[in-house]
Amino acid sequence: MQSAASDAVQVLEAVTTNLREMYNLVSGISAAVDGGDGPAGTAGLAQLAEMLRTEVHRFLVTARQS
Repeated sequence: MQSAASDAVQVLEAVTTNLREMYNLVSGISAAVDGGDGPAGTAGLAQLAEMLRTEVHRFLVTARQS
């Protein structure tokens, strides 16, 4: 019985460690998508994609007018 309890504790500790690692990965992905909160105010992927869309649209409008 004590061995089974010990095994269960080890499994739960491993699951907890994996969940913490997953949380860190998700936090990193979120920061990349949304941008950083640092003093430089880095743009995230979502903001950069919107800027790219705007620039491509402007380019196409200009090209079509020429």
